[in-house]
Amino acid sequence: ARGADEYREALTDGLAVAQEVHALLRTREMAVADDAATVDTEKCVLCLTCLRVCPHGAVRIDVPNSAASISAVSCRRCGICAAECPAKAIVLPIFTDEQVDADAGGAADLVIFACENSALPAADTAVQQGLAYDARVRLVRVPCAGRVDPRTVLAALQAGAARVLVLGCHPESCQYLSGSTRARKRIGALQAMMTQAGLDASRVSFGGIAAPEPGRFAEFVHGTRAATPAGA
Repeated sequence: ARGADEYREALTDGLAVAQEVHALLRTREMAVADDAATVDTEKCVLCLTCLRVCPHGAVRIDVPNSAASISAVSCRRCGICAAECPAKAIVLPIFTDEQVDADAGGAADLVIFACENSALPAADTAVQQGLAYDARVRLVRVPCAGRVDPRTVLAALQAGAARVLVLGCHPESCQYLSGSTRARKRIGALQAMMTQAGLDASRVSFGGIAAPEPGRFAEFVHGTRAATPAGA
């Protein structure tokens, strides 16, 4: 269920899910990738932040270790929990803080953290249509805009970026339900902190985009489209 969809669209989605379930039930075993988010029990303080923010119900309490635990089956690899964890006890193996920082590092006029479900395909199509961006734009692939936390944005600025843009799904149609909404709120809070510190808050922004919107992507890159108000 994704909000106020028309009946036909909701029925189509329901049938698609049922078909996937039937496919899984045909066999007694199911392959599970080992790239789910993991919890460092030494760092975890059991604040339950991950339990509250996970949109997929993948977090459980590991009572013997007094720490959170993430189901490899239920985890959708969005990285929202890793971005929200105040103790930095959660790691998404293929999108670690170190990897994302390294991808964003180096001087650039614009660093774009691009959701792989929306902004990244929009960027690819933009290039195919001749709306290419130049070498001064650094595109950083993330599983969801919700994976990008304020520390990551500040690290990109410190590395030399003149401007940082977080591009995710339109909040009302986020692949991971709440990822884009959380990213937008984080950027709004970061902008407020930058303003309070006397810094130019316009250097960071959030934008909503869908995969079939290459023109919108180009407008964000060239600054002809204003980003979504982060505090909205």
